[in-house]
Parts: sequence; C-alpha cells; structure tokens
Amino acid sequence: MNRDLLKTGVWGILTHPSILLSKRFSKTILARFKLLFQTNNKNSDANKFELRGKGISLVGIGVDPAYNGLGIGQNLISAFEKKATQLGMVYMRLSVYDNNLRAIRLYERSGWSRLTNDGKTLYYYKNISGNL
Repeated sequence: MNRDLLKTGVWGILTHPSILLSKRFSKTILARFKLLFQTNNKNSDANKFELRGKGISLVGIGVDPAYNGLGIGQNLISAFEKKATQLGMVYMRLSVYDNNLRAIRLYERSGWSRLTNDGKTLYYYKNISGNL
C-alpha cells in the first residue's frame, strides 16, 4: 500500500518542502515507524490485545484544513479499506494522537475500534474478514 502512495507523498514534499522542518511531521513519522516495528514487549499496554493474521497499517493521511468537511478523509479511508480487502488482509490498524479529534471521529464513524492507548497515542483496528 505504501508503494501506491509514494508518488503522492513525494509530490507533497516537493511542493511543500517546509513540511520536513515541522516538529509535528517528525513526531508523526517517528510514531508511525515505532508502531510498524513494534516488538512484542510483554509489559507494553499496546500488546495486551494481539491481532492475528495478515494485517495492514495505515501510516498516515491528511486533508488540508481548507478542504475539511468535503468527505475527502472518508474517501481516503474507504480507498484504504478497499485496497486492504483486495489484498486479502484480515485486519487494518492505525495510530492517531489523542488530541486529533477530527481524525478520531472519522475513524470511529468508519467502524474502526479502539485497541489501546499509550497516553498520547490511540491505536485503532478494523476487522475486515471476520476471522480475528
């Protein structure tokens, strides 16, 4: 899935290079990588519920605030879910900062369930196949 978005990501960075200097961008990227490469630490709250089977992670999406409320976020989520289904995934997962209320509402309205949180980050998943 990430390869499909590479062109869009590169284009976004080329047209908005100042994003690379943003602390928020750096923190977001770091948090996403930590989630992707998370180890099975038995004391970690994030691992109290183990997702089994073939899964895919939504690493990041964004909508320019000037275009909020137009259904763009919902379209992005729907496209991700459709691609995950086509790829035969069992579940999808993502993380979001707990103060990103607009994104949290979008995910919950789209049927995602809260898995856990680590104080600042909320972790969500959505079962695709019914086999979790």
